[in-house]
Amino acid sequence: MVSDYIRDYLTLKNKKIPNKNSVYLEFKKLYANKKDAVYHQELENIKSLSVHYKKLINPNTVDDVNIKRELEYIARLEINVAYPFLLQVFEDADNGMIDNQTLLKILKLIQSYVWRRFVVGLPTNALNKIFMVLYAEIDFEDYYNSLAIALMKKKGSSKFPTNEDLFTALKDKDLYNTQSKNRNYLFELLENHNNREYVNTSSSLITIEHIYPQNPSEKWQNELSREELNTFKEYKLNTIANLTLSGNNGLLSNKSFQERREMNKDGGEQGYKFSRLWLNVYLNQIDTWNLENMKSAWNYL
Repeated sequence: MVSDYIRDYLTLKNKKIPNKNSVYLEFKKLYANKKDAVYHQELENIKSLSVHYKKLINPNTVDDVNIKRELEYIARLEINVAYPFLLQVFEDADNGMIDNQTLLKILKLIQSYVWRRFVVGLPTNALNKIFMVLYAEIDFEDYYNSLAIALMKKKGSSKFPTNEDLFTALKDKDLYNTQSKNRNYLFELLENHNNREYVNTSSSLITIEHIYPQNPSEKWQNELSREELNTFKEYKLNTIANLTLSGNNGLLSNKSFQERREMNKDGGEQGYKFSRLWLNVYLNQIDTWNLENMKSAWNYL
């Protein structure tokens, strides 16, 4: 872990990512022919930034609940490539250059940038160089906005996908078979959007469920046309509009939509009708799950 920190520190200082096998040699170069005062100043910088690095790798050490949560998201999404940049941002926050609200917005912006790129399929290897020089693009008189504008201006493989790019990609993207870190992140943010009471969707009791099941019962064939059955099976099964959260996935199984909505086995209130999750509110308002209602669900999101 010390080696990882020094590597990120060197990236911040030299604007160049050292090879993992060369970290020690590159680190030694920092002190070549330096006077004692400069030598001690360098050590103070390392010590100061190490405090922030601890926050990045262990968000539980952060007192502010909101910042802690955003750092946990960054850790879960494994946005390690942004650590050199965030080290300096946290140092600026520590020095009073930005307040906690601005810091919070920056952490969310970084997540949005990286996660949107994942959805539209942009390469991750471009992120190294982007974050390596990003700090130099900040106008300290307008810290957050200048950072946001700098990212929005990126083109090509460095692009910040727009809302339109995102919506277009999500309509047909197989989200269910993606890495769990990306899939779970999306559903946690959807469930907690404008929600006053935070819902921990990463709990093992809550899982992502197909509304039109992966292995539907025969009842579905009586409820949907052949065209709809084929569209669900071949194109929409694993897309966001056909997925929701449930604490009763095993019991709901491959049952019909009506059964899934109304299930109250042994008074257990397993159906969508009884769900306290925001993502299931719409499912309690409809009587069937077809392509038309699925499109409406997309608009509901």
